[in-house]
Amino acid sequence: MVEKLHYIDRWLESAGYLDMLINTVKDDLFPLRGKDQGGCTDGGAPHAISREFSCYVDYLGALYTGWAEWNKSSDRFAEYLKAVLGEINKAYRQHADLIREMYRNGPVHEFDPKVVFNSSGDKCGWLASVGTSPGCHDFGDGQKIQVYNLTIVAHPNIPKVYWLPVFTSELLDDLIKSINLFKNGVGDLTARVICWNRAVGILNNPVRFNRFVPPKMPLRNSF
Repeated sequence: MVEKLHYIDRWLESAGYLDMLINTVKDDLFPLRGKDQGGCTDGGAPHAISREFSCYVDYLGALYTGWAEWNKSSDRFAEYLKAVLGEINKAYRQHADLIREMYRNGPVHEFDPKVVFNSSGDKCGWLASVGTSPGCHDFGDGQKIQVYNLTIVAHPNIPKVYWLPVFTSELLDDLIKSINLFKNGVGDLTARVICWNRAVGILNNPVRFNRFVPPKMPLRNSF
């Protein structure tokens, strides 16, 4: 039975719904382990874990902050990285904006993670890997370096070129750890209840969409 999103009076009443989210991660996303290798593979979609991870974080961010409006998506995503996932691995807090730009905005809206650069000409690309860190990355020019999850690395020979490695299997493990942490309580529990209920009030209501036009149906004779 699927747990429905509902108002709560006490924080512990959120547990059933958050447990349901954990189960959906395990049922829907764990089968992607070993298939999502950052590119098109037999039987697997490229960057599928990064995309799904981002959608879960966005939604959890709404429940955590109460910012469930459509134009708050970017803010609540970063806030959940900093406040909750950052307690699992401080790199989520340290690189929240970069993760949002590269691994959320890229895969969700433009299929691939983004490559970014700054006004000083420093460029940061992405490395998506399966398994767990550390791993070894081959730059294709005879240079190999050890990489760790969410730890920025510099190219060994080319100046001002960097990468942010992500081990997709660890994203899933950290996501589940973060939901359990959220369930057990993060910060002021009174504030958590208020934010949760604010999100419920927005998410459970229909949204205005004036471009919906019902089809013209033929009149039926009444009996």
